[in-house]
Amino acid sequence: MPMAPHLYFTQFLDEADPQDREDGIHYGLKWLEECDEIWVIERRVTEGMKHEIAAARKRGMREKHFVISLRPEERLLNDLIGEIFIEMYSNVVKRTFD
Repeated sequence: MPMAPHLYFTQFLDEADPQDREDGIHYGLKWLEECDEIWVIERRVTEGMKHEIAAARKRGMREKHFVISLRPEERLLNDLIGEIFIEMYSNVVKRTFD
């Protein structure tokens, strides 16, 4: 069953409030303990996502990354720094969708 803490917890926690933000990250990590794998769906990785990805890697969880189609200027940036991402995610399943 998919679990999307960024959609759920933001319904009652305020991202602009530092304590609510910290609580949301904590709750998301608790949810992650019940998961078998982590899916990262985004053009960029937020600070909260970095915490979740690090926790998933620490647990040896399978990762799936879904990359949203990029605009031309984003493709250029991706090409310029792509080697860094390839190195970071060399063991990750990658898929692209529009």
